[in-house]
Amino acid sequence: MKKKNKHIILKNRRNKILNNRYKTTFKNLKILIINKIKLENINYDNFKLLLNKYYSAIDKAVKKNVLKSNNASRKKSKMFKLYKNIN
Repeated sequence: MKKKNKHIILKNRRNKILNNRYKTTFKNLKILIINKIKLENINYDNFKLLLNKYYSAIDKAVKKNVLKSNNASRKKSKMFKLYKNIN
């Protein structure tokens, strides 16, 4: 029983590291996008590329069960509203 518990603890640590990688990716992209909006240093082509990277990072997090699908769609729609307000 001890061996199994040790294995479970190690697996949880590994998964936590992987999950945090997905979370920090889209959080950092969100911060980058919001800072670009605040600085008003916006090139629409670059902004669209950042938005696509943000969407793909969120989709990967959903695929790996780090985020739930409704939470992901809510985050995407908030970011798209910011994009619409700029245009």
